[in-house]
Amino acid sequence: MEPLTAVVLSHRIVVSGKTYHYMYRILLAIGLLVVLYFLIRRAVKKIKERSEPERLSPGKNHMVQDPVCLVFVPRGTAITEEIGGQTYYFCSRSCAHKFQEKLAG
Repeated sequence: MEPLTAVVLSHRIVVSGKTYHYMYRILLAIGLLVVLYFLIRRAVKKIKERSEPERLSPGKNHMVQDPVCLVFVPRGTAITEEIGGQTYYFCSRSCAHKFQEKLAG
């Protein structure tokens, strides 16, 4: 029986006359799996971020949009009207009045 010897020739490992490419294939597969893992992890994080609703506290400085003139106003200074069980915020009394007329007519 011939003794087992290892010689590295360029990119191949030769052991007693046989060429072993399996080690390179395994290392390549492991590297690809690691890259795939990080790509999937990043995609899952982005999906979770999109599905979570905004967690802003409705403070006085939170901006709300007037449904009539589409102007953003701070919640603390907005004119508040509850119509049909829903709260609406307006920049002025005239916008609130126009909105109620629009709903009525």
